[in-house]
Formats: sequence, structure tokens, C-alpha cells
Amino acid sequence: MNATDTLSSLSNVDRRTFGDDESTRMQALSEARALVARLEKPWESVDRMVWSQPTLMLTVKTASDMGIFAALTSSPQNSEQLGNATGADPILVSRLLRMLAVGFVIQEVDVDTYIASEFSNALGDGQGIVNGIHHFYDVGVQQMAALPAYLQKTGYRNPTDTAHPPFEDIMGMSSYWDWFEANPKAHAHFNTFLSSIRVGQPPWPSYYPLSQLLEAYDGAGALCVDVGGGKGRDLKHMADAIGDQHRECVLVLQDLPSVIKAAEKESLPSQIQLIAHNFFDVQPCKGARAYFLHSILHDWPDVEACKILTQLKQAGRPGYSKIVLLEAVMPERVKDVKPRMAALDINMMAHFSALERTEKQWRRLLDSVGLRWVKFWELKGSSQGVIEVEM
Repeated sequence: MNATDTLSSLSNVDRRTFGDDESTRMQALSEARALVARLEKPWESVDRMVWSQPTLMLTVKTASDMGIFAALTSSPQNSEQLGNATGADPILVSRLLRMLAVGFVIQEVDVDTYIASEFSNALGDGQGIVNGIHHFYDVGVQQMAALPAYLQKTGYRNPTDTAHPPFEDIMGMSSYWDWFEANPKAHAHFNTFLSSIRVGQPPWPSYYPLSQLLEAYDGAGALCVDVGGGKGRDLKHMADAIGDQHRECVLVLQDLPSVIKAAEKESLPSQIQLIAHNFFDVQPCKGARAYFLHSILHDWPDVEACKILTQLKQAGRPGYSKIVLLEAVMPERVKDVKPRMAALDINMMAHFSALERTEKQWRRLLDSVGLRWVKFWELKGSSQGVIEVEM
């Protein structure tokens, strides 16, 4: 195959090529990123990192604030029309549209003429993924600017002190969550972004067989206690999965009082009981079949994670109770690590002095409190899944 044929074959590849095969699509995406790295010269890589990507980010943020994405449709429009629709200077609009088209956010159909794309339509939803852009400008910009100096100042020591994480030095408050409480608009961006990226993700019972819990359930305690479970999304998925056949099973939702107050307004199945609880305190639900934690431990370094797990171990019944962790497992080989996972690990460090753990690190953490890793039930095409733990 000559170079022309190669380019032609590549131009015909898109998501539809892989149908429902998410695992292969993700492999292809990884190969595409590797291809860019092989094709770029070093100065081109720096140019992309320093100029193109940051500029595209600020352009998307500005276009969102202006209402450009909401104004774009499948009908071609030029910069003057979009300027009129948004009340902005058409010359400024034309410059922003050019950057958006170069970044494959919108589609150019003629000179100074554009239509919406699937991506720009998604960005036009104010309750959707665009909140990730707003969240980055709320928190990420400051962190990215200040973190190198922070690490230099601390002698390049790996942060592990949750009382004084990098976030405190950068943002002026030691608690990421306290900062959000003081900045409700930023908190709304964060929560809405998380909700938007979970839309379409399969519920956890679709890749973790609940028969693992139901078969030996004796009814003496709760079937599942969702520790730090927010407004009950994961427990609702569990209730839906077990169906009418097991409606007598007690499910318990735990979180801080303010979160439980919000959860009371949700339409949750009747077998879900709500309890205000701090997971560092003594666990009040004794002898549950399972204690479920969704992305809790990646917010904490090992010392604090051990304290959380210890409370669950002391509440559970040895040989009966399980701990079910919905978490990511960082691959040992870099070739298997998705960029988002590596970036999330750095963010956990900056926010909480915490980390994303490899299987070895998870096993070591569990062993340290006398728990046993049983199996990782991985969601296909993802590094996330369910870690089943026995007491």
C-alpha cells in the first residue's frame, strides 16, 4: 500500500467502523494517538501542547459563554449571521469559528461558512459536557499554572498529606470540597460535568454479577450499604437489577447530612433507606452482605483509605460480608494506560494528595488491613470496574 492509499484508508475510519465493539474502538483510538506522536516532529509536539490545545480550550470556553454553540445548526451560517445571533462582533466571531473548525469542533462547508457537528451540539447543551470546560477554568487553570512551583518548593516529594494538599497552597483552602461549598457555581459545574460523562455508561450491575451477593444473602442485615453514595444513583441501579423478586432486600444509602437531605428529594425505590454518615466514623450498619464504595478511595492516600476500610471491616462479618469497590485500576504498563487515567492521577495528587492505584497498590492497601482482593470485574474498553473484596 502506497502513501496515498494509506491516507485514503485512514480517512474512511470513524466510530461507525467499530459498531458496538467498544474495546476495539478504544484500541484504535490509542493507535491513532500513537500515530500522531510518530508523525509529529518534536517542535510540532511542543507547538500542539503550547499553542493549539490551550488556544482551542479558551476558544471553546469563549464560544460557550457567547452562545455560539447554541446558535449553530445544520444550516450553513457565516460569521455575520452568528454575530447577529449572539450579539458579538462578526470579526471576533470569524476568528473564533476558524479556531473551532481547525480543532474539529465545528465543520466548515465554504469560505466563512459553518455548520454544527455532533461535538458542538453536545457543547451547546448547558447541562452537558461543556461543564467540564467551565470546571477547568474554575479550578484547573490555577492548578496547572501553580503546581510546578509547588512541587519544586517541596523538593519534589510525592504529596501524601491530606491536611495540606497542593490544592491548599494553590487555591488557599485545604479542602477541595470546602472550596466548592464556598463557590457554589463552580460546584455546580463539577457535579453537572460528572453527571454528563456518566450518561450512557452501563450501570455497574451490568458487569458485576449480583448473584455474587444474592446467593449467600441471609437477610439478617442490609444486602448493600452504599457508603458515600451521593443521591443514590448506584443503589437505584442495583434495585432495578434485582427486580421485584428481591424487593424485601434492604439497601442503605449513606452520605454526609447535606447530601442525604438532597437525596430525600429524589425518587428512590422504597427499599432504599437513607442514613447520614461520615465514612471515617464507626459504621452503624453491622453485618451487611456488601459495603459498596464508588470512587471514594481514589480521593484518599493510603493512610486515610486504610481508616475507611477498617471501619467497614469492623462492621462486617468475616467470611460473609464483602466490600465492593467501583474504582479504576491503573495498568502497570504505560502502553495500556489511557491518557485520561494518567491525567486523573495527577489531578488526584493536586486535589487531595491522593492517587489512582495499580493492582499491586490495591492489593497492598487491602492486605494492610487484613482484606483480600478476589477479582476485578472490568468494564470493557475501560480501566474502571468492580473490585470484589472479602473479609
